[in-house]
Amino acid sequence: MALEDANVCELLIPNFKNEDQQKGASSPEVYTIYNVDVVHRIFEYFLMHEQQQVLGKPSITKLLDNYLAEIAKDPCLPITKFQVLAEMLPENAWKCHDGLYRAIDMFLKTHPSLSEHDRRRLCKTMNCEKLSLDACLHAAQNDRLPLRTIVQINTQVLFSEQVKMRMMMQDKLLEKKEENSEGREDKQMSRDNEIKTLKEELENVKKNMVELQNDYNELQQEYEKLSSKQKSSHNWGLRWQKVKKSFQIKREDDETRDGARRRIFTASISEKPLCSLIAATTMCGILAVLGCVDNSQAKRSRIIELSRRLRHRGPDWSGLHCFEDCYLAHERLAIVDPTSGDQPLYNEDKTIAVTVNGEIYNHKALRENLKSHQFRTGSDCEVIAHLYEEHGEEFVDMLDGMFAFVLLDTRDKSFIAARDAIGITPLYIGWGLDGSVWFASEMKALSDDCEQFMCFPPGHIYSSKQGGLRRWYNPPWFSELVPSTPYDPLLVRNTFEKAVIKRLMTDVPFGVLLSGGLDSSLVASVALRHLEKSEAACQWGSKLHTFCIGLKGSPDLKAGREVADYLGTRHYELHFTVQDGIDAIEEVIYHVETYDVTTIRASTPMFLMSRKIKSLGVKMVLSGEGSDEIFGGYLYFHKAPNKKEFHEETCRKIKALHQYDCLRANKSTSAWGVEARVPFLDKEFINVAMSIDPEWKMIRPDLGRIEKWVLRNAFDDEKNPYLPKHILYRQKEQFSDGVGYSWIDGLKDHANKHVSDTMLMNASFVFPDNTPLTKEAYYYRTIFEKFFPKSAARATVPGGPSVACSTAKAVEWDAAWSQNLDPSGRAALGVHVSAYGEDKTEDSRPEKLQKLAEKTPAIV
Repeated sequence: MALEDANVCELLIPNFKNEDQQKGASSPEVYTIYNVDVVHRIFEYFLMHEQQQVLGKPSITKLLDNYLAEIAKDPCLPITKFQVLAEMLPENAWKCHDGLYRAIDMFLKTHPSLSEHDRRRLCKTMNCEKLSLDACLHAAQNDRLPLRTIVQINTQVLFSEQVKMRMMMQDKLLEKKEENSEGREDKQMSRDNEIKTLKEELENVKKNMVELQNDYNELQQEYEKLSSKQKSSHNWGLRWQKVKKSFQIKREDDETRDGARRRIFTASISEKPLCSLIAATTMCGILAVLGCVDNSQAKRSRIIELSRRLRHRGPDWSGLHCFEDCYLAHERLAIVDPTSGDQPLYNEDKTIAVTVNGEIYNHKALRENLKSHQFRTGSDCEVIAHLYEEHGEEFVDMLDGMFAFVLLDTRDKSFIAARDAIGITPLYIGWGLDGSVWFASEMKALSDDCEQFMCFPPGHIYSSKQGGLRRWYNPPWFSELVPSTPYDPLLVRNTFEKAVIKRLMTDVPFGVLLSGGLDSSLVASVALRHLEKSEAACQWGSKLHTFCIGLKGSPDLKAGREVADYLGTRHYELHFTVQDGIDAIEEVIYHVETYDVTTIRASTPMFLMSRKIKSLGVKMVLSGEGSDEIFGGYLYFHKAPNKKEFHEETCRKIKALHQYDCLRANKSTSAWGVEARVPFLDKEFINVAMSIDPEWKMIRPDLGRIEKWVLRNAFDDEKNPYLPKHILYRQKEQFSDGVGYSWIDGLKDHANKHVSDTMLMNASFVFPDNTPLTKEAYYYRTIFEKFFPKSAARATVPGGPSVACSTAKAVEWDAAWSQNLDPSGRAALGVHVSAYGEDKTEDSRPEKLQKLAEKTPAIV
């Protein structure tokens, strides 16, 4: 049966649960009366294949409206699940939001204890401009709605109705031009007076609303200063009711002089919404084709088809800009202010168009220096078009964030493309036989149509005017010269906290990936400390959600649960089996676009976890990638012969991050429409950490320094601890190891069943480039070749010997490592303590750490 032919009763699937499921659930909210996850996947599948047809099928929106109204009656239904379903269909698919308003009102009635910010969050799914007059009149008197929504509804209704009235009067004037001239002058004067009256009414509306807005802002500021007990007091509730009753929308019928009847609306409202401008941040998929010979409709259709391959990255909406022989396509995932910020973005006169995948954290500061420019949206990425207009191509270094963008200047048909400093955001560049240049977020969007392509190098800009790539990111550490700056633990701590705070900019549910290791635990701890004052708390409250995945009994699950209990987060434990992971391998390789063994091992659990996270209504997560590269946290760093070799290896690791951990973190999550933000790869934090004399980073058992000691010590606060000591000093686990050691063993066994000894023996003939040395590597390679058969695709994946994630150069540190074929962290023999089940004392720091007390800079 087609979805448009279904009725709501067929979607009301009971959510059966058994005792085992209930015991294993980390949150009882997951088990609702109806199985909304299944329905979510049904709509998701429908949109994936028929998004362009949604506009012509009003039955789909009606079906979703009716379904939302039914599940809204469930008192156990989490607000996030309701919101995700309400935002499933593209904005243009809805002609009227009356049904959605009815469902929201039912949800508010069933959940009377929702906070003010939760009610605002729920109402943001509704476009007030698409409410009928009757619905608006009902909403204006609905005490269940937040005040901000009521104001917005009344604002839009009054303004639109008054504008319609003005248009109606103007139309009547034009119609009467053909009438006899007798009496025309008197009638014209009458109509002019009516139009003048309408204008005066609009001005009064604006004036009255300014006063109401000031009252509202004052009350809001007072409210935020109060304690929870004061907020719930009867006296405070009466003050809110007073503001609500201070304006009401009223409809009256008045007869005009020519016998027509018009509606008069009166209320204390204005055109402007009460909420301040919020950045419309997007983590999406982009595709740009520039300078192609063919600009036919068939070419346009092909671009849309290729862009659709990136839709998992941006399931919320699609955009396409065409200018002569240039195309900019965009698949959008809305993270902040989902109702605006559709791309491509433009300057004032639309001569400059830009399509962006990323986040610009300092966009507000940049806007301050662009006061002569007029911004069209609240998007943080729109600042790129105006910076180019102001500074030309030399503006990229001003950006603080993660990004990949393509900018087209239609004035001279020139274009530029750029990628962030470290390569957090993926980008590929390709060349067609017709001379066209291609850019895409993922290789799958250009590999079929380009003759040659490659990874776009991080920290670079491509300029059509200069005809090639050049590096824009040139920090002091990039030269690999050994730094000599003394270690300042307070500076390390403060800079990292700033990096986390920057990334708490969101207008959708978010969480933290918490494996229980040092890096993810610090991210969670710092995020929790600053969440209450962040933009995110204004929308979602100060309860932090954390997620962990692993095989049953894995080290990460145990440690993650312990950290979550210590911090008091809402923790979700996600279990998978070895078979679950094996079943997902092909999908993982298709999405992550690699055949690197360690990347696939670690990407698979992350891929499975991201799917579950998205089903819970979460669109953004913080993750701990980058710390091991910056601080030398991998176990093989124990063998670094001196500080020069140590520092050079960290530089090599950071430069290659875009091919490994950044690739995994971004593509594993975006495969399910989830965005991963990585505070450790903040540009300022990297510069601070990489300027430290590497002598402090070196692993010195004689002094009690374990790996990443400088980071651990920076957050070792006795008075206000960030983490328990044994977590703060927990030994490094690679993600693929930490989820459960049997995971890797299971992968090897599976590969052995599919790859024979003869196949591996002839591997150098079948795969002369990056020849696989193990059956597991051979197995992954065959899957990769099925999706990406071109030699250019193979070249995007790095190769060479490695031990415990080392570069080929570091393998030379120990002669025994050259014989190693397994890149797991367990390969660094003699340094990995895997006796995780042994009892640990509360403070498991090496005793010799105390010897450094006098030598270590004090942390205030």
